[in-house]
Amino acid sequence: MLTEDQIVKLLTAYLRTRGFKIIMELTSIQKGIDVIAKAPDGMCHYIEVKGETSGRITSKRYGKPFNPNQIWSHVSVALMKTVTDMNSKDAGNGKFGMAFPENHRALLQTIKPSLDILGIIVYLVSEKGVVVL
Repeated sequence: MLTEDQIVKLLTAYLRTRGFKIIMELTSIQKGIDVIAKAPDGMCHYIEVKGETSGRITSKRYGKPFNPNQIWSHVSVALMKTVTDMNSKDAGNGKFGMAFPENHRALLQTIKPSLDILGIIVYLVSEKGVVVL
C-alpha cells in the first residue's frame, strides 16, 4: 500500500529520470500543489497526488486500501484541486497533472476522454514504476 508521500517520492524519481527538475515536493501534511517540476523544455508541471492508503498511523484506514467510495472521493477532490489550480493566475501556462496509485485506474479510465480535453496528465504509480494513462 502506497501512501501519498511514497507516491510523491516515486513520481519525482520518475520525473527526474526524464530530465525534469523538481522545484517543490510536499508531504501529505503540507498544503499546496504536491509536486511542481520543470520539464526539459522549461514548462512547469503542477501535479496533485493521492495515495492508496492513509499515511497517518492513527487513522483507521492506515495500511488498508481505500474503498471504492473513498477512491471516487479522492479522484473528485484531486480533479477539483487541479482545475482550480489551472485557473490560478500564478500557474501561468504550465501543464497540470494528477498522480494516483494503480488501483485507481478503472475509475480514471471512465473520465480519461474529459481529462484529455482539459489537458490533464494522469500518472499511475506503483512500486513497479510510473505510467502515464
